[in-house]
Amino acid sequence: MRKLMIYIAVLSLSINLISCDENENATNLDYGFACCVLDQNGNDLLDPLTSRAIDTSQIKIYHIINGEPILYYNPMGDAPKGYGITEPLMYANIAGFVFHTAMDWRVDANNRSITIIKWNESESDTITVLIEKTENSAIGIKYWINGNEDIDWINQGLKVAKIVKTRE
Repeated sequence: MRKLMIYIAVLSLSINLISCDENENATNLDYGFACCVLDQNGNDLLDPLTSRAIDTSQIKIYHIINGEPILYYNPMGDAPKGYGITEPLMYANIAGFVFHTAMDWRVDANNRSITIIKWNESESDTITVLIEKTENSAIGIKYWINGNEDIDWINQGLKVAKIVKTRE
């Protein structure tokens, strides 16, 4: 399975390199976020078969724009509600499903992008990303979950974190 992932990555990179025109003004945006959401016992809360799982149809993404939370919705995007849930291959031993969201491209005066993931009516998490901008890129260089920069990363390079929710 690992070989398959490597082949896919090499193929994707090759296609990217072939399709780029050196005269293009390409922009590299790299400040997304992914997470596994587990209960205190390590059960996957994104798996509908898990007791007290999160109802993924109720998840809402808000981006803070000019100090106001704005509900994300883009009917023309790959993920109209601003997130996707996939069953990962390389993280299967940690959790069955991973939640992915793209941080909004807008940043505040401090070069921070702030996104609220509202899991349901009573649970939410705030993801803040410090963005380093250059002429052709915007890269997430520091992340916080609910104001805490001590994140339990599953894979920091791929920006996959573990979020634990207490269930009784």
